[in-house]
Amino acid sequence: MPRSGRVPSVVLLLVVSWASTAAGQGWAESAMETRAFLDRSGRGDLSRLETSLVLRARYRHGWDKRSQRISVEAFWRIGLDNDRRTHLDFRELNWEKRWSNFELRAGVGTVSWGVIESASIVDLINQRDLLEGLDKRAKLGQPMVRLSWIERWGVVEIFMLPWFRERVFKGRDALLRAGVPVAGDTAVFGSGAGPRHLDWAVHWTHAVGPFDFGVVLFSGTNRDPRFIEARDDNAQTVFIPKYDRVRQVGTHAQWTTSRWLWKLETMTRTGQTTVGGGVEYVPVGFLSVFVEYLYDSRGSEATTLFEDDFFLGARLHWLDGDAGVGTYIDRANGNMLFTAEGTRRFGDRWTVTLAGHLYGGSTTADPPYSPRWDNRVSLTVRRFF
Repeated sequence: MPRSGRVPSVVLLLVVSWASTAAGQGWAESAMETRAFLDRSGRGDLSRLETSLVLRARYRHGWDKRSQRISVEAFWRIGLDNDRRTHLDFRELNWEKRWSNFELRAGVGTVSWGVIESASIVDLINQRDLLEGLDKRAKLGQPMVRLSWIERWGVVEIFMLPWFRERVFKGRDALLRAGVPVAGDTAVFGSGAGPRHLDWAVHWTHAVGPFDFGVVLFSGTNRDPRFIEARDDNAQTVFIPKYDRVRQVGTHAQWTTSRWLWKLETMTRTGQTTVGGGVEYVPVGFLSVFVEYLYDSRGSEATTLFEDDFFLGARLHWLDGDAGVGTYIDRANGNMLFTAEGTRRFGDRWTVTLAGHLYGGSTTADPPYSPRWDNRVSLTVRRFF
């Protein structure tokens, strides 16, 4: 973000932060994050150390006997030594109306679907916030109108999505295999309407005893781009993201027993079938262990790291903290991606988080990113207000 754009950004965050302490319900947080990169693979233009400041605030206010509500959640990251990570986004900015067994929301929002731990196969409404890192599930707010219908036979949600948000490629996260940069500002679309194409989705969920399941229908612009090789004005190789129009069907299901949770997600569209499934075992209340498998029929043409991979992980909770570890293992070539994160709370207002992301294997075998260049550890200190 240009420095000239920071003043309105500061004003917006201050207003929302003030609102979080006013009438209604809200909270705010500030955080300082330092990331240390462990392997630049000869990329001298990439700093080994990056520090950034995060301001985040959420506010909700209801009226009309709580049948109407407004929700605002703002997120602002400031790259103190790397302007390319600086960005402001409203994760939520919407109005909500409830009556009988219906609920209507209009504005900007985020939606999360799915049951497996290792990936987000059916979670397709929001664009990923790639500036937050390749291994995170942060999302950009999506303009939408959302109608929910609640009945005994399940919940039906209808989404109208009038504006598509492109993925932002900046800094080291804008490098594809062999260090080729992404020309994100020259993206092309499968629809003549470009980002203004009206997308839609329908989501039905239901629960029968210990069995929870859902079906997703989507028609619109694919949130995950594929990449076209091209030449820039200096005759250098670049990749141009292309967002195709797709129609797809997804399913998710979970069967819960006393200590076992069996999980499955699937997604099918023209030229692609993606499946993820596995089991979560809870031997004691504070520990969960995961074993999952991810498959993408596109193989080496997949736009994800996980096209034929196993995932092994564990999550631990205790009174004033939690921790999680996970390892992705490529079944074909043995490449591994290891992630770990632990958080410790200090009182009611402070947390400290230590996280790591390490890749072992070839930088060219797994499309489309070069994850070795993103090997890092990070330390984040947060304060809540």
